[in-house]
Amino acid sequence: MTIQPYNSDLNFVGSIPNYDLLFLALSKINLGDRIKEIEEILVTRNLFDFRTEEARGRFFRMIKSTIFNTYSEEQSELLASIFDENCNFQNKNIVLFWQLCLSNRLFREISVNVYLKNYYAGRSHLSARDVEDYIMHLKETDPTIKEWSIKTIIPVASKYLTILKKLNLLDGAAKKQILPVTIDNNTMVLFVYLIKSINPDNFNFLNSEYFQLSLMSRDTFLSFAKKVGNMSFWDMTFDGTALKFTLKQKPNNIANALFNRTQTKI
Repeated sequence: MTIQPYNSDLNFVGSIPNYDLLFLALSKINLGDRIKEIEEILVTRNLFDFRTEEARGRFFRMIKSTIFNTYSEEQSELLASIFDENCNFQNKNIVLFWQLCLSNRLFREISVNVYLKNYYAGRSHLSARDVEDYIMHLKETDPTIKEWSIKTIIPVASKYLTILKKLNLLDGAAKKQILPVTIDNNTMVLFVYLIKSINPDNFNFLNSEYFQLSLMSRDTFLSFAKKVGNMSFWDMTFDGTALKFTLKQKPNNIANALFNRTQTKI
């Protein structure tokens, strides 16, 4: 994965009142004139009623730098098909979590080293202090964050937790409860396709930097990968150590292929 610079875009992502705005933006991500169309909707027409032109402009700039930060046309096509308003898919919040992890370095590293570390350990709560402590750790080594004051770090930590709450991953007020996440089969097929769209190499999924984003244990993921019903989506090999996928569907076709069949929980 390409190393991105750190930024504080999480502050604005956490301030968005309705994440349908982000779903709309992602539904347009594969269009050649997508930037102009989103600018027309958000800035010129003010479809979502931002109070000031400055707020509309800030949101538009964040869309360009974060949500539209993709690695390939395949990734853009896949995201557009998932977030299309005609796609009957209920776990869009989970895919948005994955896209934020892939598109924003700070969001990804906090997620991996704070949220997911606690999630997989079975812990019940997450606090702003947990996130603040991690950012303070980054401050010791990264030249960008080294310049951040505590007045910058505290809001970023708070907004990170707000984002996870809006994505239905946390609940509560000051000390957030870590909610259980149930991933259905279709969502996990999309996860494999999303990761392969940014890295098409024949790599071992189980020890890759992406696997921990799946919100699944190794054994559960393997059970899902081996399901006979998923063999129309990929060829997979597992030698006891390495799990590899060769995809059979085009990214822009996978949502249609999935949602023409009944969803089942793993």
